[in-house]
Order: sequence, then structure tokens, then C-alpha cells
Amino acid sequence: MDATAARPEPDKPRRAVPALRSPIAIRLIRVTFGLYVLVAALIAGAQIAEEYLGTVQEMQRELTVYAGGFENGLGSALWALDTEELQSIVAGMTRIPGIAGVKVVDHRRSRTFAVSGAVQDGNGTPLWYGRDGQPAPPPDSGAFTGLFGQEHAIQHTHAMGTALVGYVTIYSNSNAVFDRVWVPIAFVLGGAAVKTVALWLIFVFVARRLLVQPLARLTEAVEQMDPRTGHGPPVAPPTDRSDELTELAQAFADLVRRLRAETEARNWLEAGLEEEVRRRTEEAEAARRAAERALAELGETQAHLVQAEKMASLATLVAGVAHEINTPVGIVVTASSHLIDEARRMESRAREGSLRRADLDAFLNAVTEAGSIVLSNGRRAAQLVQSFKRVAVDEASEERRTFQLDDYVRDVLATLGPRLSRTPIAVEVGIPRDVDLDSYPGALAQVLTNLLLNALLHAFPDGSRGRIVIAARRDAPDMVELTVSDDGCGIAPDLLPRIFDPFVTTRRSAGGSGLGLHVAFNRVTLTLGGSIAVDSTLGRGTTFTLRLPRVAPMPVHPQPEGVR
Repeated sequence: MDATAARPEPDKPRRAVPALRSPIAIRLIRVTFGLYVLVAALIAGAQIAEEYLGTVQEMQRELTVYAGGFENGLGSALWALDTEELQSIVAGMTRIPGIAGVKVVDHRRSRTFAVSGAVQDGNGTPLWYGRDGQPAPPPDSGAFTGLFGQEHAIQHTHAMGTALVGYVTIYSNSNAVFDRVWVPIAFVLGGAAVKTVALWLIFVFVARRLLVQPLARLTEAVEQMDPRTGHGPPVAPPTDRSDELTELAQAFADLVRRLRAETEARNWLEAGLEEEVRRRTEEAEAARRAAERALAELGETQAHLVQAEKMASLATLVAGVAHEINTPVGIVVTASSHLIDEARRMESRAREGSLRRADLDAFLNAVTEAGSIVLSNGRRAAQLVQSFKRVAVDEASEERRTFQLDDYVRDVLATLGPRLSRTPIAVEVGIPRDVDLDSYPGALAQVLTNLLLNALLHAFPDGSRGRIVIAARRDAPDMVELTVSDDGCGIAPDLLPRIFDPFVTTRRSAGGSGLGLHVAFNRVTLTLGGSIAVDSTLGRGTTFTLRLPRVAPMPVHPQPEGVR
């Protein structure tokens, strides 16, 4: 390891302590100051409301006092029904500060004798009257704002006693209230503002002293520290106080010390680990090359096994055809021998002169019968040879040609006749005559052979009777669906996903190699350009479905390992 890696980096320039840019300090001041402002606003609002309501009550008391002061004059004018005097008194009262309007009514409140300023009718609707008692527009929009009144009974003392002569209602409004209350409200708001500014300055000073400056010093130390080695300016926790920031600085200093110690230990270990890593890398590379060689050998072995499976299929075909041809050829040989014996007997009798017409007729009958036997069995042998030739040549040559599917399937079945004849299995073919393919018949023959032999080995393992049906139909204008179905024992569900994998078999002891369906899968997908699927239910049989293009594409050659 390079020794220079452990050297501390050059000291970075010290960063100036910000005036107040710490997010923590800003959030703290915002929250605390915001709560204070909210509480101060609530208190100031309560004080203003209290001052306002107190002023309203005080003015209501003053209005009662005013009504009492004018009671004698109003009572005398009402007693004398002197409306001009009443209107003059009412107009004079509206000139008093704090009085917005005056209304005088009779003792039944059914008649208004005098009115001036802002008043309310019996429904509470605000109205404005001039000093002459006539309705007029209000002088400003605030004349009716917060309008309230105080009613007082008017009594008159005369020679007979005291009588209730009417009522006077004196009105005031919010303008008059605010004229009195604005000075106390200004003092309340000014005091709140002064306290708020003072508290803000105190908070800023305390936050800068106790939070921003310590955090700035700690941040500067963190920025200048080398995170790989821990080298940097020393961090000295403050000794004049004990708080969370002091604990944080102490924890950071301890972290730096541990980081430096671990760096020294790591440098010592890395020197020895480099050699160990190099040695382990060489061993891993050697193991990788050995694994690649083993994988290549495995692929070659698997490819050889697949090819052997193909040749085994062809060998089975040859053995079956040879066995099948043996019967008609044997009959031909026997008939020919019998015909030669009869000819020799006729020749002997002719030389002896004992030849009779009955002997000649018997000889001709024997010649005709033997000739018929030789001809029919010779034709049978020729048909077998032609079927074997077509299938065997197709499997060996991999040539592409156009063929009729029904005839070719029957040729394949003819080559498997000896194998099928030794089992109680009936094979049925249901393929329309108009289904033809431009494809590779040898690959199709191998697929059908493997599927049929697989059914004989696995679907009917105990020699039980059964049936295999080969059917086909045009699935689309350019596709053909070919199915091979049996009513055998079926395939286990856990085996279905792996049925086309190489070396998968349940009858290895009975000669199964596990490559038959794997070869069939590769031939269908790579050579014939189609697809193959399987559907099976235990105890009810299995169906292999091949979807083949009527015109096969160029074949795809599998990889050497021979896997899908």
C-alpha cells in the first residue's frame, strides 16, 4: 500500500462563522418566536377586546347620565307638547361628543316627537335624521357601525304628582368608542412590539452564542477531516459548560481517535492482504478455467449422447424393418423351394416316360399357387423396403422436401410395425389427405419415433392394452397442429415442467436414457421451426401437441451442450 495514502491532507482555509445560518438555530428561533408571537397576539387581542368592551360599558353609563340630566327639560316639553322645544333639545344633545343620535317617543312608544342623528326604528333598522328632525343621508359610511343605544324613561312632576310622559333613547357607535379607546390600544400594541423585538434580539444572541458558533466550529472540523484516515484539525470540546453540543463534540473527537487507530491497523493489514488476495485470485482463475474445461467436456458428452440417441432410433428402425422383411422373404424362399422340388419331380417323370396329364395339371396348379405366393410376399417385402428407404434416407440425410403428412406418418408406422406388433397397443391415424408440408421429413420421423417409443415404454409399463391416436389439422393457413395422444398412466405433475430436460426419465432401469423427449424437443424447435407442448393427467393419459409451420424455416443448429 502506498504510504502517502495515510498522510493528512493540507489544512483547508478556515471558514468564517456565519452570523445566523444554522438551520437548527433558524428552526428553533422560528418555532419559539412564532409561538411567542402567537401567544402575544392572543394576549394583545384579549386586552384590546377588554378595553373596547369596558369603554362601551362606560359610554352606556354616560348615556344614562346624559338622559338623566336632560330629563326635566324633555319632561316639561313633552308635558306641554312643545315639539319645537323637544327638537331643539334633541339637536343640542347630538352635539355632545360620544352621542351619535337621540330619539324621543311617547309613553306608549307609538309616536316619535323628536329625533336627530343616527337612530334605529322599531325593527332595529338604522336611520339618519338631520337636526331639524327630517330624514337625511348619513354624513359618512361609519355612522351606523356598531350602533347601540341606552333608553331612559321621562317623568314630569306637576301639581298633581309625577307622571310618565315618554322615553328618550340616546345612541352611540363604534366611531365614538374608538375615539376613546385608540390610545390604550396603541399602548398595548406598542408594548407588544417592543417586547417582541427585544425577545428576537435575545434569541438571536443566545442562539449565536450557544448554538451557531459551536456548530460552525464542529462543521469546520468535519469538513477538514480526511474521511479515510481521520487526520485533520483537532477537535477540543468546550470545558466551560456541559450540554448536548459538548457531548456531540466529545463523541466526534472519540470517533476521530478510533478512526485514526483503525486506519493504522488497516494499513498494517492491507500490506499482508494484498499478497493473500493475489494468491486467492490466481487460485480462483485456475478454478474458473478448470470449470470451463469441465463444462465444455460435459457439453461434448451431452452432444455425443444426443447423437447416439439419434443413431439408436435409426438402429431400432433398421432392426424392425429387418424383422418385418424376414417373414415375406422366408415365405418366398419356401415357395420357391417347393416350386423347384415340383419341377424336378416333373422332369424325373418325363425322363421315365410315366408323365400323365393329371401330373401335368397338378404341376401347373402348384406353379400358379407358388407364383402367387412369391409375387404377393415379394410385393410386401418391396413395400417394406421402400418405406424403410424413405424414412431411413430422410433421417440420415436431413434433406428438405415436400411430402404428404398422412402417407409419411403411415410409412413411419410401417417401419415400427415389428415393435408395435409385439404389444397390445392399437395405433390409430386421423390425418386429412390435404395436409402437406415443405419441411424436413427425417426430423419429423425421429420426433414421431421418439414419441411412440416413449409411450410404449412409459404410458403402458405393465403391458396393458391401450390406444395411441395420431391426428392432425390445419391450425391456420400456414400452420399445422399434430397431436400424439395415449390413454396410458399419465405423467406426474412434478415431472411435467422438466419433461423435455435431458436425462430426465422414470424408467432408467428399463432402458430409458432420458434423451428421447429432449431430442424430440430440439428437432421440433430447432429443425422444424415449431413448438411442442405436453398435457397430462395421472391415470387418464398424455397428449403431445406439435405446432409446425407448413413451410419450415432454415434450421437453427443447437449449441454444443445440446440444451434448450
